[in-house]
Amino acid sequence: MALYLTNENVLEINNVAINRVAKCLNIQNTELKSWLELYNDISTSGDSIFELLDNFIVSYRQWHNFHVLLEHDNNNGNLDWIKVDILTKLINRRDQTRNLLIQELQERDH
Repeated sequence: MALYLTNENVLEINNVAINRVAKCLNIQNTELKSWLELYNDISTSGDSIFELLDNFIVSYRQWHNFHVLLEHDNNNGNLDWIKVDILTKLINRRDQTRNLLIQELQERDH
């Protein structure tokens, strides 16, 4: 089983989400700040969108970490039912948190 997303890819996905939320919140100087600074600005904004962003980041990392573990086990895609169940739940949570964040951003854009 080969990883299709590297840690760097996951960090870039997080960075895009953080920047998008920062722009939605009209945080100033987003291009001059690191993603950690922006994340902190979002977390201290008091806006409920922070929880959506945080849930997305956590769920995406959990999904990716599980893939890393599967690759480490070198099972070549032969997952038992327990691992399939865990992976399915992680995928569903990742997709749900992503969709909720996208929906909130789209609603605020209108």
